[in-house]
Amino acid sequence: SNFFACVFDECHHIIKDHPYRVIAQGINAWQSHYNNRIQILGLSASLTYAVGHKAVEAALGNLCYDLSVTNMISPTEEELMSAGYTPKDDVIEQMHEPWNVPDGVVPEHLRKTHA
Repeated sequence: SNFFACVFDECHHIIKDHPYRVIAQGINAWQSHYNNRIQILGLSASLTYAVGHKAVEAALGNLCYDLSVTNMISPTEEELMSAGYTPKDDVIEQMHEPWNVPDGVVPEHLRKTHA
């Protein structure tokens, strides 16, 4: 069967021991086997439960790697502020192929599962 897109709501679950992770890994395997790209949309109001800049950066790096993210979109500072949130920095790094795993990202085989 062919499909062209997959939407993950609450995509932050992909970095845990969760059924979404199994689906994401299956999509990656399928893409590698058939040399075909699927458009993936990941949505979340809270991309990570990590605390601290380095831990958040590592969690987001893992999420981007697991979903083969090439672009991340965030609300503008004005949109955030109108909702009562003030961002500490507004830098969003775009990851491009070939995949360069960011420093500090824990390799998949060394990650601990979350219960």
